[in-house]
Amino acid sequence: GLLFLGEAWTVNSLAKADQLRTLGKGRILATNKDADPRELLKGADWPLRWQDRFEARAQRLFALIRRVQGKDDFRPAEAQPPAAPRCGKMTVRMADDVVPEGGKAEVAFAWEKPAKAGAKLEVEVRTLPYRELVRTEEIPVAAGATGGAALTVENARFPTLAGFVSARLVDAEGEAAKAERIVYFPNHRFDDYTLIMWDGVGAGHLPPLMAPQLVDAFGYNNHLGESGNLSALFNGRAVPYTARVQLLHSPEGATMWKQLEGFTLGWGNKRANERLKAFKAEGEMNPNDPRIVRLIEDEFPFKVTNTARYGVCVWSLGDECGYTYEGGFGKTDAKPFADFLAAKYGTVARFNAAHGTSISDFTAAPHKRMQQAQADGDWPAWWDHVQYMDKTYADSYKLLSKVIKRTDPRARVGAEGSVGGDLEQTVDGLEYWGPYRNLMMDEVLRNIAADRVRGIWWGGYPDMKRDGFPSQQWEYLLTGTINADMWFQADPASTLSCFAGDFSFAPYVEKMLPHLKALRRGIAQTLIATPFRREGFAVYYSYASEKASKLDDEFVHPKNGFVPLIRFAYRQGYDFKVVTPKTLARLDGIKVLFMPGCRLFSDAEVAALDAFAKKGGLIVCDSEPGVLDGFFVRRAAKPGFAWEKADLTCVKSDAEGLAAFDARIQSYLSR
Repeated sequence: GLLFLGEAWTVNSLAKADQLRTLGKGRILATNKDADPRELLKGADWPLRWQDRFEARAQRLFALIRRVQGKDDFRPAEAQPPAAPRCGKMTVRMADDVVPEGGKAEVAFAWEKPAKAGAKLEVEVRTLPYRELVRTEEIPVAAGATGGAALTVENARFPTLAGFVSARLVDAEGEAAKAERIVYFPNHRFDDYTLIMWDGVGAGHLPPLMAPQLVDAFGYNNHLGESGNLSALFNGRAVPYTARVQLLHSPEGATMWKQLEGFTLGWGNKRANERLKAFKAEGEMNPNDPRIVRLIEDEFPFKVTNTARYGVCVWSLGDECGYTYEGGFGKTDAKPFADFLAAKYGTVARFNAAHGTSISDFTAAPHKRMQQAQADGDWPAWWDHVQYMDKTYADSYKLLSKVIKRTDPRARVGAEGSVGGDLEQTVDGLEYWGPYRNLMMDEVLRNIAADRVRGIWWGGYPDMKRDGFPSQQWEYLLTGTINADMWFQADPASTLSCFAGDFSFAPYVEKMLPHLKALRRGIAQTLIATPFRREGFAVYYSYASEKASKLDDEFVHPKNGFVPLIRFAYRQGYDFKVVTPKTLARLDGIKVLFMPGCRLFSDAEVAALDAFAKKGGLIVCDSEPGVLDGFFVRRAAKPGFAWEKADLTCVKSDAEGLAAFDARIQSYLSR
């Protein structure tokens, strides 16, 4: 590769330097070693004055290539300065470059020298980057005028996210002055099928060359990591990577929000980093600390305000987000933990009954470390801390989302490639979630967050098939587990990129393009919008029961029965509902309810399940249900609802084993 002046100009080999290719209007323009570098730029729709900027880069690059080839006689032609306009410099004046969605803006024009009699102003409004004509006006100009002509532009379904206003002052002698100005037309008209690329048009440091391939040819018009106005110039949207919610712990067990400094509050935000010094000295950065909340509310807008102006697809609060149960034991946790217990238990008497204690106030409640609570067999204390940290993690997202929506009230906010925690609580109030691939949790997400943007990273990973067919994306769409396409990644400098160094597609991507285009031109949208056929059965998901499986061998992980049921539904072409403790109303219309690993029920769940069974619903469990109550206390009496026991595991995955499992499940559905 060839690294040029810190820019990612890459030539695959020096032997191929005379075959350097570039792109314009979606077509490839071949150049040879004898070509003037300005030929490299012809035919490309460059945003306004960017051509001059990149022409200079191209000249320097070609000079370097000639030098490497031993041909140092290359000399760029001397550019002739243009003649000064007769009416001097013209300016296009606006209060702001951004026209708010549904709003209007006044555009005025001014020039330095008086116009001659009979002059007129020829004004055009065109799209970027395609330069399609949207509007044209001829405005008479009074003799001697130096400006004042004006028109109104509206942001009412403008075809692209950016455009430009150009004006020519013309009189009997011809052009007397000219000017142009970029204008932005942000909107919240989002695609039914969201395409997000890891990296954006700036990844190769040559946006005018990257954009025709990335946005037009490949179709990825939403760009993770871009901010500001760059994507909008090429009719794309930014997916700003604004934060990372990683809640780690200090040696003393205090919560430490890693990467709150810099990454979340802004590397250039000196004031925020100065304010954080006190928290680092204390050894705690706890999102439950009111001082941290105020700090984020004050300083996080630093990462939001500018980009929100230009039209954002979704706001990413990070990838690889997560948390640990080893945190939450700091000094700043004392009051938040007591407040959490008060909200959970309601009364001190109920807490004492669950824990076998005799405290008089929640501030006196013991806060045991996880290992100690488990060793003591104090499962309620263990569960208290799990739920406290689950809530802390979820509340961190909600705080950041709230701050973003102060600037962009219609924003879609979330995270991708991150730990879900108590997924139902985590995604509550978010509009976007990209999970790690997990068959059970992907189905849970489809059911509890059907209206969110949901996608799983795929594409350039070395362990994925490169046979030219997007089988993984087809699987996601057919099963309904996602409604977005999230490709990793675009940076030509990466070995995982979909692009080579000359911005051409990798061979396996080239093979895949026709299949992806078919999905994006209607098939994916149809699959997303078409409801599944309801079969009248559901699978119950209990996060509490999943957590209980870590405590003792008595409890089985729900996935042991859940995953075989999912695969059964896929084989048979059935849809099923997922019911959770927070969505018990979904039991209406269900005939058969499978409950894998559900060993823990709150009193509200027991009442709902009892009512379901009395109405004729069939409950099928793989173990005795509800041996613990909602506080992780063993029940003195078993729940009274009727249920049947069944083996929900599928040990053999051969044809005979699958047929036997399917017949067993069908026997319940046919009753």
